[in-house]
Amino acid sequence: GIGAALDRGPQGQVGAGLGQTTSTGTVTLIPPTIEIAKTGEELTVDGIRMVFQMAPGSEAPAELHIHFPHLRALCMAENATHVLHNILTIRGALVRDPQAAADLQARGVELVTGCIEDPLALMAALATPTDCVFHVAADTSTWRGHEARQNRTNIDGTRNLIAAAKAAGVRRLVHTSSVSAFGQQENVLDEHSPRLGKQSWINYERTKAIAEELVLEADARGDIEAVVLNPAHILGPGDTRNWARMFILLEQGKLPGAPPGSGTFADVREIAKAELAA
Repeated sequence: GIGAALDRGPQGQVGAGLGQTTSTGTVTLIPPTIEIAKTGEELTVDGIRMVFQMAPGSEAPAELHIHFPHLRALCMAENATHVLHNILTIRGALVRDPQAAADLQARGVELVTGCIEDPLALMAALATPTDCVFHVAADTSTWRGHEARQNRTNIDGTRNLIAAAKAAGVRRLVHTSSVSAFGQQENVLDEHSPRLGKQSWINYERTKAIAEELVLEADARGDIEAVVLNPAHILGPGDTRNWARMFILLEQGKLPGAPPGSGTFADVREIAKAELAA
């Protein structure tokens, strides 16, 4: 609760687990209107279904756990961690920088710090039985000076993830490839179009094509069941670094020029639906 007394800054504020912070006003207690007396009792509040498990004498004399079946989430307070109230979600996300992924955490995603280039970090992240892994990590740089780094992330990282998923017994790998895996083609693309990305002079296209090939080969060997998605240019809420930068500059009147050309775009929300359907 001491975080409530600290000044807020550009990097955020100290949270209190149960909320963004605790109250600094008068401490009061609202008398309970509903009493949970035994394990298995259910309650629906504002359309949210909750199933309760009694846990007396654990973190407190009167303690309980709350399961949210439709969210696949379990709230265990200090019985999950002794330093912070927390909600453990069934799904998780491996991130390099938790602060940069704070929006995911706010949406109930459990963050696991790690890097796809680190096989041990991947094994640790998959230590808990996992049904499905969504591979959405990639280095999208188009600068030649980043090629070695991009190869490590897009190619070696995918190879590491395949090995870790196989060792962990993951049932399905949903691999987010890219339309770039097809390379530069003038015709309309479909599932039967040749993957020409490996022949491209653009390293991003080459690495995405090679990574997709690694996944399909692992699926063919029976190492892991895989589904590959090839989205086009991605737009949507939360984007501040990719195509959104061009549109922001355009809106601000700061775009120096726009060469002729065209592109195919996809809404990130529709891509997310496709990922879940896969």
